[in-house]
Amino acid sequence: AYVPQDPVVFNDTVKNNVCMGLPYDGAWFQRCCSACALDHDLAGFVDGADTLIGTRGVNISGGQQSRICLARAVYSRADTYLLDDPLAKLDVRVTGEVVEKGIFGILDGKTRVLVTNSAAVVARCDRVISVGDMHATLADGTGAVLPAAADTQPPPEDPPAQQPPDDDEDPLAAFAGQGSGGGVSFVFFMDHLAKGLGSWPKLLMYFFIVLLEAAAIEAAVYVLVLWADDPNEEDFSNAEYAGLYGAGVAAEFIIAQVKYIAVAFWCQWAWDKLQSELLQSVLGSSLMWLQGVATGKILHLFSGSLNQIQERVCTCSELFVLQCCFVFIISGIVTSGFPPFAGFLVVLAGVAYHLLGRQDSTAHRRDEAALQRASVHHFAEMLGGLVVVRAFEAGRPWFQDRFDDMLEGRAAALGVCRARDQASVLGLTVIGSLFYVGAAVAVVLRKGDITPGYAGFMLANSCFFTIAFSSVVLNVYRLLEIARARHVIESLSRDVP
Repeated sequence: AYVPQDPVVFNDTVKNNVCMGLPYDGAWFQRCCSACALDHDLAGFVDGADTLIGTRGVNISGGQQSRICLARAVYSRADTYLLDDPLAKLDVRVTGEVVEKGIFGILDGKTRVLVTNSAAVVARCDRVISVGDMHATLADGTGAVLPAAADTQPPPEDPPAQQPPDDDEDPLAAFAGQGSGGGVSFVFFMDHLAKGLGSWPKLLMYFFIVLLEAAAIEAAVYVLVLWADDPNEEDFSNAEYAGLYGAGVAAEFIIAQVKYIAVAFWCQWAWDKLQSELLQSVLGSSLMWLQGVATGKILHLFSGSLNQIQERVCTCSELFVLQCCFVFIISGIVTSGFPPFAGFLVVLAGVAYHLLGRQDSTAHRRDEAALQRASVHHFAEMLGGLVVVRAFEAGRPWFQDRFDDMLEGRAAALGVCRARDQASVLGLTVIGSLFYVGAAVAVVLRKGDITPGYAGFMLANSCFFTIAFSSVVLNVYRLLEIARARHVIESLSRDVP
């Protein structure tokens, strides 16, 4: 069992913090709490052992956190105890009680490796390693230096440190040479994309859905071309043309919704699988690795690197600007063919401005704050728990359940924000569709004044406007997602010790 110098407690009851996944034994629990001087604290709590500890132990003192960690170790009935200065945060009276009833009481007969600067405690130890002034001396409890261990001098030279990888090194360098010209092969890229959706069959299904969507769009455009070339209703009536066109637009809308829902489920499944594998890999690593890795490295594992976020910012911003240019150019083309269309554009712009303005509402800010709290709670508790749980085999399933619960809580808070985003995205996407419908109406109204070729040009550009405007909307909300991720990481760097 292991007691860290900086106490690690979880946002759960005192009982669950001490048991940490082990079955609850009331008598043994009371003995452990009494040995660690926790019984007086439990008597003072309104709910006793069922008192809920706040995130990072905000509602209890540092000494209480240390004694809960010690009680957790005692409760585990381990054979060996690693106690990293568990007395540092305790006052004199409580220290004496913990030493007598705990470390040299209930743990008597166990192997205890204790770090301390208390001379009274050192005097009762079987072996003492005194560290100071670049020396380490082994002695017995009386202070007599053992002849088998003279002072240990430091090595003349520190071994050369391993050089960190070059920041400019290509992370895909290992895959160089798989494609033509030494680049990444197309198969590797597609495999990477397939894993993002979960599997190759899901990727192929996604491509099939996209092809159906494109076919529906082109079919609707072709109906408009036929309609424009049939002013006398020789082939079909206007009502039939309108019905065919409406069917094409409806099919495109339904296929798009199916695509979005399918991708959402597939990506969530792939993400859950990745997170689970990542957690199991970290839990299977050595305790020294977890203690030696900087907090920022753990944050990198669970939230993505800032470099990746920066790259996404550049990509999304580039697409946003590019598609905005297309939106303005296409608007100019359609307006030049039918000048009254400018008034319709002003109305659409006003509706879009209103939908975007909802992102700054009080309710939206409240949801963003809830997401912030859930994210910090999740990462902060995991950072401490990953170190402690390595020494408690029985606590791993309990820790996995807590990890899943907090992940679900964070996902729920994120889901609320995304639901608001999706509502706005849907409204803005409808605006793009209305532009397409308005342009089609303009072509029909002016079919006697413009050539069929120019009419087809206007309709083709209007179709592309819908796609370009949808891309603009999606990249706006992707940038919002990136801003959320950056905000969480910046908060963690401030709040996590």
